[in-house]
Amino acid sequence: MKKIIFTFAMIAFVSLTFAQKDQAHIIFDIKMESNEPEIQAQLGMLAGSTLELMFKGDQSRQAMAMGSMMNQVTIQDRESGEGLLLISGMMGKYAARMDTKKDEEKEEVESDTEVELVDETKEILGYTCHKAIIIDEDGNESVFWYTKELVRPETESQYFRNEIPGMPLEFSVVTPQMTMVFTAKEVNTKIKGAKKKFSMDIPEGYTETPIDQLQSLLGGGQ
Repeated sequence: MKKIIFTFAMIAFVSLTFAQKDQAHIIFDIKMESNEPEIQAQLGMLAGSTLELMFKGDQSRQAMAMGSMMNQVTIQDRESGEGLLLISGMMGKYAARMDTKKDEEKEEVESDTEVELVDETKEILGYTCHKAIIIDEDGNESVFWYTKELVRPETESQYFRNEIPGMPLEFSVVTPQMTMVFTAKEVNTKIKGAKKKFSMDIPEGYTETPIDQLQSLLGGGQ
């Protein structure tokens, strides 16, 4: 089970800073499956998982609810370079501060990923979405459905590629352990309570922990 938590957490632990002076709040449902019988048998604990992406100007917030197991929130401010990671669940409540500018520098590496834009469309939540196929350096193939009607982050991650000219509203993430399909179920172009959502204050009840120790706690050191 710890391998599943780490896989899920590391997929969520990416830079998602936004450069456009716009705002949006998008909620995705997450469906998972695995070819490994042991993992597939445990995925029931992740039923009902969701991903929320919010951005307003240089601020962004990503909240991933991993079923009944864990919640992970990443808040970033592109201008100041501040970042805050919040983890809560069966292991307790932990917070870690991040230097997002340093993280962005580490992520600037060449990738062997191939992207194919396909002449095919479908509608998601009233938005016309175009198809893109992404093949990573390990040969894993993911399908993205993106709309040009919404702004897109400039920073690359598992969710966003610079080669995709729009905002994904449905996409898959393939790992050696499992495949996850994210499908938008709600899109809002305004954020309620934005000041609180993007606050860098550590909530009461959370233990502040160095980021490397928190990653080790999640299983990254094993």
